[in-house]
Amino acid sequence: MVNSGYRRSDRVEASVQRAVSEIIARELPEELPALVTVTAVRMSPDLRHAIIFVACFSGDEDLVELSFSRLLSMQGFIRSLLPRYAPMKYVPNLHFERDDQVAFGTRVVSDLGRLVQEADARSGHE
Repeated sequence: MVNSGYRRSDRVEASVQRAVSEIIARELPEELPALVTVTAVRMSPDLRHAIIFVACFSGDEDLVELSFSRLLSMQGFIRSLLPRYAPMKYVPNLHFERDDQVAFGTRVVSDLGRLVQEADARSGHE
């Protein structure tokens, strides 16, 4: 067998990420109040546990918290659909964690844009 340079867990992580993204987008019994995207998946060495990193996008932190808590409550439902989207020998236990890096980056870019506009406005008045 030719080693393509990837570990098996890398391929499984990518497959689980695609599958969970599809399930969130298409199969959840109730819509989440904030936009939720899967940013990364990390598998345990034995491939029995998956940490799913999700970013929730909304201007309202309460909606972000509500979306994440609803996602946690549907963890078992998502796991039950996983074999349909990503067939594998063992269905991993899913553990969701918030990925706030994307939201932080968005806030930084927004703040920088605001600062540039303020600087432009000040230099226009001088």
